[in-house]
Amino acid sequence: MLAVLWNSRSTVEPVDFGERIQVTDVWGRVRQVDSGPGDVPTVEVGPLPVFVSGLNEAVTRWRMSLQTSPDRLPSVSGTPHQVRVRWQNHFDQSAGGKLKIVAPDGWRVTPDLIVVEDGLASNAPHIRDLAPKLPANRLQFFDRDLAAVVAVQRNERGNQLCVSKLAMQLRCAAKLAR
Repeated sequence: MLAVLWNSRSTVEPVDFGERIQVTDVWGRVRQVDSGPGDVPTVEVGPLPVFVSGLNEAVTRWRMSLQTSPDRLPSVSGTPHQVRVRWQNHFDQSAGGKLKIVAPDGWRVTPDLIVVEDGLASNAPHIRDLAPKLPANRLQFFDRDLAAVVAVQRNERGNQLCVSKLAMQLRCAAKLAR
């Protein structure tokens, strides 16, 4: 599987969804994938696309399936908001595991741990509700990521398929108070 990554500004992206990852720039130069914090492979991306190959298809599709609804929250602090998180198992067998939510400083999200014990059938969607509570400091609201650390296990044998970090971006749709 091949992914094309770019960003309007230079940044480092985790690419922990494959074991033999290779990065090629637009001129055909192959770059080494560096390990970042916690031995998570990272790729430098910017305005020019890079081509990432060697990705595990099931893990990549699982990550791509992660959606939040709504993706914009009202800028009301101190009150929990409802956010629906949806993802899909793209492995060829059932899988279970844990989804640990890591919120930005000042945010509180309940639940912060989602456990799928029964096993999620192959190609089955999974939907859970979260309740993020925003901090009183409105300057902390805008363009924040909720990170989700996922440990996926095969249901039948219990051996681990992957550990991956997902990002769910939530934005606040309001103006700062004057």
